[in-house]
Amino acid sequence: ATGANGAVVDYTLPLGADNCSVASTVLTSGYASGSVFPIGATTVTYTVTDEAGLTANSSFTIVVSGLGPVINCPAAIAVTAAAGQCGAPVTFAATETTAIPVSTIVHTENGQPVSSGSFFTVGTHIITATATNAVGSVVCTGSITVADNIYPGLTGVPANVTVQCNAVPAVANVTATDNCSTSAPVFTELRTAGDCPNNYILTRTWSTTDASGNTTTASQVITVQVIQTPVITN
Repeated sequence: ATGANGAVVDYTLPLGADNCSVASTVLTSGYASGSVFPIGATTVTYTVTDEAGLTANSSFTIVVSGLGPVINCPAAIAVTAAAGQCGAPVTFAATETTAIPVSTIVHTENGQPVSSGSFFTVGTHIITATATNAVGSVVCTGSITVADNIYPGLTGVPANVTVQCNAVPAVANVTATDNCSTSAPVFTELRTAGDCPNNYILTRTWSTTDASGNTTTASQVITVQVIQTPVITN
């Protein structure tokens, strides 16, 4: 075929013969030579009639073959998660331009239909594209990888303070948040000695890591010191 409607076919016209004389040879089914024949099999029949009105038929079949699809999947697609989301919408499309008749392309993931612009979660997705027309089907695969580059957050981390030794604040209740998932914050406390026993620095640190390995750390520095009230002596 040269197009979706088929192809032009030329053939040798059959000639009627008779012991006396032939009145006519007429196309009675199918298409004339030089016509566009549709894809598939077409039976062409000619009828010959002699002067006595006797007839005979001659038939032959012309087959016009279509072209099977040749599909092309896009190169591997890599995107990052959208802000505040554990994934991203992704645009993609396999292409097929040679099939006759025109093919239909369907995209699937794990056997389920998926369309360009769909939301894909963080991770790697294998997309199968299938192009089908009357001649047959072909398949190609491609990958979509959504990376999570968004760091988790820590809420409730207190500001740095300076206090007296009898006023050290309790450990704050710090929580972790993330666009995908995260673990409870890991708490550590480091005490650094000062110039006297009651003067020191506490460094409280919270750390959290999400499922993609992104780590966020925040600290509170508490300076502890003895603040003496001046005394006036006579």
